[in-house]
Amino acid sequence: MQTRHSAASRDDLTRIHRWSDDMLIVTNYGERSLSLVNPDTLEETDHVPMSARAIALSFDHARGIAFVLQDDDRVGLFDTQTRRFEAYIRTQREPDVSKVI
Repeated sequence: MQTRHSAASRDDLTRIHRWSDDMLIVTNYGERSLSLVNPDTLEETDHVPMSARAIALSFDHARGIAFVLQDDDRVGLFDTQTRRFEAYIRTQREPDVSKVI
């Protein structure tokens, strides 16, 4: 195993999720944000500030939606095309696991 690329991250990078062959979605827990990153270069292509901390993600690829589990007892529906949160679903305390069925 060899390191191919390295890059600086934002505050308290928690998880890296592969959305597609050309996009990673990174949760920056400490900074309350998402980073969209090119997996080949590790260059951040977009940064999305949030009002809460992102805990984890689930995907609905058919709809182009990432379900962002947040520490404010909500799941945000993040549209990967517009790169905006389109809606929120209230949950019980701090959702940490989800599955799209």
